[in-house]
Amino acid sequence: MKKELFSPMEIDAIGEMMNISLGSSATAVSNLLDQRVDITTPEVTVVEVEDFSIGNLEPAMGVEIKYVEGLEGSNIMLLRRSDIKVIVDILMGGETPEEEFEVVKKEIKQTKETMDLAPADRTDIIDQCKARLAVLSEFAPEEMSEDAIRAVIQEVLTGLGIEKPTGKDKGKIMKELMPKVKGKADGSLVNKIVGEMLA
Repeated sequence: MKKELFSPMEIDAIGEMMNISLGSSATAVSNLLDQRVDITTPEVTVVEVEDFSIGNLEPAMGVEIKYVEGLEGSNIMLLRRSDIKVIVDILMGGETPEEEFEVVKKEIKQTKETMDLAPADRTDIIDQCKARLAVLSEFAPEEMSEDAIRAVIQEVLTGLGIEKPTGKDKGKIMKELMPKVKGKADGSLVNKIVGEMLA
């Protein structure tokens, strides 16, 4: 991409589009968190693809916003991990320890339970739970499949030199296995699969 690809007027137009997008996003986040959200005027620069870097933002989460009418393309918003943690802390109602920030599945589970127990006419509770789940699901890591869990179990067995595991081996298997799958797989599912693999 050439730096002279866009005229100054086009650069200003792009900046204004981003300003509108950020403004809408800020309003949505403000409503969700019930907190004031301030934004600054975006600055637009054009760089070569090979010169583009997000090193100052890493680790970060990206959100792609596609245009549905009038324009072709999309905006990609990058959020710093520290900013995401602030949002999660507000949603959780307090300071979230790093290990809990990494895995918010417990909160997701509790929110789903609250939504399931809410009376059908309490749409305010249901809508609040849905909004909360939408945010939390963005931060939760993808859970491991059963095949992936079995593969990790097999790695543990190989490392322990166990070819045909029995009930007597379960303790040492779980001791080696759980740190490898913690936060990535449901504990009850892991326990179930290990049980199935025992002779």
